[in-house]
Amino acid sequence: MRQSMETPDLVEYVSRQMETFFPDGPVDRKALLRFAEEALARLEHCHSNIAWQYYRSEGMPIFDHQHTDHWAAYLYLLGNCINRGGGDIRTADKSYALNRALHGIDVYHSVELPPVFLFSHPVGTVIGKAKFDDFFAICQNCYIGGDQFDHMPTIGRGVVLYAGASVIGPCNIGGNCVVSPGAIVETDVPKGSMVYGQHPSITCTPISYQVESRIFGWESGTVLDTKISVGKPVPR
Repeated sequence: MRQSMETPDLVEYVSRQMETFFPDGPVDRKALLRFAEEALARLEHCHSNIAWQYYRSEGMPIFDHQHTDHWAAYLYLLGNCINRGGGDIRTADKSYALNRALHGIDVYHSVELPPVFLFSHPVGTVIGKAKFDDFFAICQNCYIGGDQFDHMPTIGRGVVLYAGASVIGPCNIGGNCVVSPGAIVETDVPKGSMVYGQHPSITCTPISYQVESRIFGWESGTVLDTKISVGKPVPR
C-alpha cells in the first residue's frame, strides 16, 4: 500500500494528535507501533477493495493521512486493534475520542466492522454493536444501533446507508440493499431491496444492480489479495 507517511512517522503523528487533544500524559509510541502496523494491514485490505479515485493509484491501494475519510477509518481500526490485542484501553479510548473530535463519527473501538467497509464523509454518524457483513458503506448523519432493550440489527453483505438513514433494533437487512436517505428502519428488509420511508411505513422495492459493484467499484464476490508494502508516498 502506498502511504503518505512512513509508519514510524505515522505513529508519531497520531500520538501527537492524541496528546494535543488529551494532554493527560504521553502516548507509548513503542507499544503503539505494533497496533499501528496491524491497523495498516487491515486498512490495506479494505482499500484494495474500494475502486475509487482517492483509494487507488496506478493499480495500488493508497492511504493518505490528510484524506479525512481515510483517517477516520484508520483511527477506528487503530482503536479496534488495540482493543482486540489487549493493549492499553486508555489509548484505544483516545483513538475513538479523537475520531469523534476530528470527524464527528461515533464508532467505539469494540464495534466490529467487516474487513471491507467505507466511510463516506461520515459526519454525525453513530455506529453501534450491530453484526456486519462485508462491503458495508455508510454516509453522514446515519445511525445503526439498539432499541430500548439494546437489541441490535444484523447488516448483510453489500449494504449502503445514505445520508440520514437509521437502522434500529433487532431487524435483519438482507444482502445487496440500499437504505435510502432519511429512512428509518426497524423491521426486516429482504435482500436485493431499496428501502425508503420511516417506520412503520416503509417501502421495499427490488434493485437491479449490485451494491458491491456500484458503490465499491467491483463485481460481486471479487476480493483482492493484498500484501503490505510501505514506503512510497502518495502522489499529490
